[in-house]
Amino acid sequence: MPVHEGYGLSECCSVVAVNRPGDRRAGTVGRPLPGVQVTIEDGEIVVSGPTVMRGYLTESQKIESWSTGDTGNFDPDGFLIVTGRKDNVIVTSAGRNIHPEWIEEAIVGDRRIKRCVVVEYESELVAVVIPMMLRYVGIAGDAGSRRIRHSRCSDYAKPRRYLAISDHEFHRLDLLTSNFRPRRGAIRRLVSDWSHFLSSQSM
Repeated sequence: MPVHEGYGLSECCSVVAVNRPGDRRAGTVGRPLPGVQVTIEDGEIVVSGPTVMRGYLTESQKIESWSTGDTGNFDPDGFLIVTGRKDNVIVTSAGRNIHPEWIEEAIVGDRRIKRCVVVEYESELVAVVIPMMLRYVGIAGDAGSRRIRHSRCSDYAKPRRYLAISDHEFHRLDLLTSNFRPRRGAIRRLVSDWSHFLSSQSM
């Protein structure tokens, strides 16, 4: 079954860009729909055109464009690449902007890792990982390291410490939203509270 990745949001009538049969590029969400203008402003995806909502019921002003809160860029052929959420960007002490989503994707590429969330703690990147099976808890650092070394992650974007917890504990602590997105603020607090459990093994 052919699968074509796309991108959209409710405020823009759902679909903004999509890969199409015969015009598909892996790793992107496709080209914007005809008549929909997509620009990148300070790294943020901004949508304008007839599909953008007029406004919320409680507001009277008409919205001309919608700042999505998502970050991204275009490849040379006009395919849109979504890199993450603007409010999730981690700024290091050296001034580098890191999108944790693409680091997490690289780590969960290892079949032994079920879920990964990358946060900042004491100016370091920490990977909170859920091993696929409990017997893999002790090797979480090694599991992530091989995948990271062979990914496109720059050295400064590789987590140096990790915290391995069970899937049961992750849910018990209510670390996911109703649509299964990580509660990053709560996870940062977890890392701070459980800092004595952090492994200093480089990932």
